[in-house]
Amino acid sequence: MTLYRHIWKRLLRPGLFSSRGRTTNPVRLKSSTIVRTSDPFYREDIADVIDVRSPEEYQADHIPGAINLPVLSSEQFQIVGKLHWEGLETQKEEDTVPLKARLVGAKFSLQSIIHIIDSHFMDKPQSYSPLIYCKRGGLRSKSLATVLEEIGYPVVLLDGGYKTYRRRVIDDLNEMPLKFSFNVVTGSNKTGKSMIMRKLVDRGHQVLNFDKMIHYEDLFLSGDLMKMKNRSRYMETKLRDKLVTFDPSRPVWVKHQFWQSDLMKRLASTHNLPTPPVIYKQMLRGRLFEVKAPNEEKVERLVRQGYLDWMEENLDMVKLFLDTHAQNMYDFRVINVMQSNIRNNNLKELLSCMLMEEHKHYKIMRKRWRKKYGKSLDTLQQEFFVLETLTNNKIEEIVDKFENLAEK
Repeated sequence: MTLYRHIWKRLLRPGLFSSRGRTTNPVRLKSSTIVRTSDPFYREDIADVIDVRSPEEYQADHIPGAINLPVLSSEQFQIVGKLHWEGLETQKEEDTVPLKARLVGAKFSLQSIIHIIDSHFMDKPQSYSPLIYCKRGGLRSKSLATVLEEIGYPVVLLDGGYKTYRRRVIDDLNEMPLKFSFNVVTGSNKTGKSMIMRKLVDRGHQVLNFDKMIHYEDLFLSGDLMKMKNRSRYMETKLRDKLVTFDPSRPVWVKHQFWQSDLMKRLASTHNLPTPPVIYKQMLRGRLFEVKAPNEEKVERLVRQGYLDWMEENLDMVKLFLDTHAQNMYDFRVINVMQSNIRNNNLKELLSCMLMEEHKHYKIMRKRWRKKYGKSLDTLQQEFFVLETLTNNKIEEIVDKFENLAEK
């Protein structure tokens, strides 16, 4: 803190020193104070929430509505962190390496802060009050807050930084789901569940869609599978943000696979994206609506959505999928059939084969789940529905039945 104050007093108050070293009467800037809070949702007179962490940290998860103004880039953060670790490991010439890490960190920070002021604060009035946080409420957020304080901005600093926010999310997700009752819509892949959820939203129901939260709906052929990696915190942030807006006196409709059978759910589990346990247990106490559809109709739905066109344009990506992810899920004979369909340009047959295999996995995993939770299934009210066609009229008809059963 002393180092930053010394440097910035020189930069911001050059009139304090004449060319001969004699002091002159300065024009003093209006000083402000840094307000500290431990509430990550403190918004009294707050204009913006500023996340000063690296872009990668910000993308992994952040306070809703926060803007990213990194004090250290990802590369700079790694350099400074490496210097700190070297100081802990070597323990040679005490304070030498930590001092170097602090000096390098100060150098990077000052360069970034100059850019931040130039790009973000030049048009801001003096009443502009930001809430600033970094990972632990340490040097990155304090460095920017100190400079803004000297300029005269009323700054609010989040004690504990993102860690404080993360603890709040976990605490809320352990309490909030217990206030709600859930209606769970489930079924194998491409049976119209997303269409049903959209209709429920249109009719004013409270809807929770995990697919939308972590953006993996319809990704099993999109080539963006790895975007799910390390997104569990982001999903929990979106989940808490959604539950806050719900009325506990009304039921919540949720699209979910209890048995995690389809491709996306198994990939989500591989990449550490489990459903938070409290809400999972609460959903087990609700009503289950399982929908089914003929494989031919599911294929036609994918064709209408343009999957064949996408596959033709990204054939190399489809081949890569069969050579990597598919190896862990399908029998080698099935993969040979799929690869033969690609060679013969029978992409519609490929879609049909993939959906049939998905349904086989669905039934196996569903059976295992029922065996595991068989003792508690007496509390689970389950209804089955068959969608002969995935047309708009049929979806409307099914949603009508859902509403009638839910009211009972």
